[in-house]
Amino acid sequence: MEYAKASLQYINGDSEKSKNRFALSKPKKRVYALFSKKGTNLMKRRSFLQACATMLALSSAGLSSTKPKSHEPTTFLLLHGAWHNSSAWSNVIAPLSASRDRVLTMDLPGHGVHALFPPSFFRQDRSALSKERSPLAHLSLEDAADAVLKNLETTDSENIVLVGHSMAGHVISRVAEREPDRIRRLIYLAAFMPVDRPSFVNYLSLPEAQTKSGAEINLGDPNLLGASRIDPRSLEPEYLEKLHQAFYGDVDRATFHAFANSLTPDQPLGYFTDSPKITKARWGRVPRTFILTTRDGALAPALQERFIREADLLTPDNQTRVVRIDSSHSPFASQPEKLAKALLAQKE
Repeated sequence: MEYAKASLQYINGDSEKSKNRFALSKPKKRVYALFSKKGTNLMKRRSFLQACATMLALSSAGLSSTKPKSHEPTTFLLLHGAWHNSSAWSNVIAPLSASRDRVLTMDLPGHGVHALFPPSFFRQDRSALSKERSPLAHLSLEDAADAVLKNLETTDSENIVLVGHSMAGHVISRVAEREPDRIRRLIYLAAFMPVDRPSFVNYLSLPEAQTKSGAEINLGDPNLLGASRIDPRSLEPEYLEKLHQAFYGDVDRATFHAFANSLTPDQPLGYFTDSPKITKARWGRVPRTFILTTRDGALAPALQERFIREADLLTPDNQTRVVRIDSSHSPFASQPEKLAKALLAQKE
């Protein structure tokens, strides 16, 4: 009430004792007269209504101008890579969520709590493990995209950033192709981003794809198994060292074992072989960032560079924003704070 009276005081020209037009100083008697019978006799009805309208407009303008519009927090959905699960992001969540932003993770189909295991894995029967058909062989890239889109239905955020590590690059590409208007930005973290060729496996024969350790950790024939299979519980020191160098080359042995203990043996082959089927008109209009890991033993830096070049040729008006981190394939394990900082910088 006092605010309204002060505004009316300004309208009547009684502001000599006020330092600004919205001062809450005690109004003079003739302001009160506006609300009395004597006052209404002194002012025609139209003038009275105009004064009240002006008062409300000034009050509204004064309130809104002092408060800048708040920006909606970013929702980061972090998607793990092959053989991993949502726990891979554990050390990144705290520094990433220290801002006002929301951080979500999930286990993709066939991973984490959704994983299924070949019986020979628990027997540590290497011969059988190299031949036994995977119980996850039926899963496809489309299944993964469906799961992500279903997860996104649980949030009403219009400011979604998808982060895909390694294999999950295929997943976020497919999601963006299907629902480009739902995604504000795609972030590929040492990830598959095929453009010129249908899928990641079509790049494996290229010179840029060769690594020292990557191929040596796979067991059996993926086409017969229906999965790309590793043995994270192996008792062979040489094999575990190759796994260490491929995924976590810049962490100590204790940290490696902690992360390796959460890996599962089977990566459904369809996640590698199915094409994201991207187009310039849909996937190509979503802003994207590629975080390139310069000491990667699993996804060669030269191949990461090739992904970026191909994407930029496809979408010259939507160039890839490139961030380089001096790390192995898994900076979420070796440099979580630095990775979180790099992710937060992509919001702008």
